[in-house]
Amino acid sequence: MKQVTIFLAIFFCTVFCYFATAQSNNGFEGSYYTTANNQSITMQIMPYEDGIVGQIIMGNESAEFLGTIQGSESYGLLQETGSEEVSAYHAVVRGNQLDFTITVVDPSTFQSNEVTLNFKRGAPSAATSIATTPSATKTTTQTTNNSNAGGSNSATARQWKDLLADTRLTYMSSYSSGYGDSYGGYSVKRSMDLCSQGYFTYAGSSNFSVNAPGASAYNAGNSGSDGTWVIKDDNAGGAILQLNYADGNVSQFGLGYEDGKTYLNNERWFRITKAEGGENAPGSCY
Repeated sequence: MKQVTIFLAIFFCTVFCYFATAQSNNGFEGSYYTTANNQSITMQIMPYEDGIVGQIIMGNESAEFLGTIQGSESYGLLQETGSEEVSAYHAVVRGNQLDFTITVVDPSTFQSNEVTLNFKRGAPSAATSIATTPSATKTTTQTTNNSNAGGSNSATARQWKDLLADTRLTYMSSYSSGYGDSYGGYSVKRSMDLCSQGYFTYAGSSNFSVNAPGASAYNAGNSGSDGTWVIKDDNAGGAILQLNYADGNVSQFGLGYEDGKTYLNNERWFRITKAEGGENAPGSCY
């Protein structure tokens, strides 16, 4: 990770010095502005070969990003200054407007969340107010209070428990884009084995990568945890999957089922049973 940090810092400076001789890249380059939570946010984008490099500044905080371009879209990596965490971004330019979506992955649960900033080209003014649009993606609810770790015994809860017992639930999300010598992409995978004995194992992994002529960056991570699982009523006729981690933390997922597909917090998770077997079956359940 330290190499990624050093690379972005050096590369960012190098490319800004190079800007005077660089060619235009589909209208991305320039200054942009927006506001979020009553605070001004500015963005600078510079071209580099077939890609772009840029910086976002909000108050005393800043982040650098590096990405590839395909038409009016750009994909790449974003890193907050002074941090080792790397996120993915997707940007779309439409004339004087630029929509910048950041995909953030929780390093402990690998739950992904997206936030979109709607930028306008130019310099900010005191009278300007542009809203930040969060995506509809729901994040995992976590708390350190597991005093209510037990499950429900309603008909709905029992049905969900029968459906999920001795299964592996897997969520996968990925994107890649590029042409020629430039590309960028990310992938996230999360899986949990829910065993009929009442325990679970949880694992996640993610990686982000971007490559442009003369420069590249890569970030990867993985984690695992375990504990017990229960099904609880959500007081609206539905059900909640609750994971009680061994360290005392709790995660909750709203459950949904439609056309044979399983949804957790409105995200599609693939369900494989122990009886089906295979490499994607719940190997932790014996």
